Amino acid sequence: DDSEARSALNSITHPAIIAEIASRVATYIEQDAPLVLIDAALLFESGAKGSYMGEVILVTADEEVQIERIVRRDGLSREAADKRIAAQMPLDEKKRLADHVIDNSGSLDETERQVKVLWEKLTGQE
Repeated sequence: DDSEARSALNSITHPAIIAEIASRVATYIEQDAPLVLIDAALLFESGAKGSYMGEVILVTADEEVQIERIVRRDGLSREAADKRIAAQMPLDEKKRLADHVIDNSGSLDETERQVKVLWEKLTGQE
C-alpha cells in the first residue's frame, strides 16, 4: 500500500535484476539460442526493456479475471487485489507497448492455442 516504500524497494532491486537478465540473455545469445523468453511482470514499470530484448509478449487477462486469480492464488482480499492491480501500469498502455498480446482470460486450451500460434510465428515454424 505504500507507494514510496515500493518505489524505494524497486530502486534498490531493479538495477540488479536488470543487470542479471542482460547477462543471462547475453549467455543464451552466445549459445545461439533461437529464442529467449523472460518472465518480467513489471517490465514496463521498471524500465527493464533494454537493447538486449527484441519483441515483447504481453500475457493479459480481463481485470475481473485478474482479481479472481489473485484472490485465489495469494489469499488476498478483493480490496488488496484491486490495490495490487491499481499500482501497475494500465493494461491499455501495456498493450500499446507490447509487440504481441496473448489474452489469458479464457480457458487454458484457448491460451495454449494462442501461445502455439505465436511460438510458430516467432520461431519461423508457420
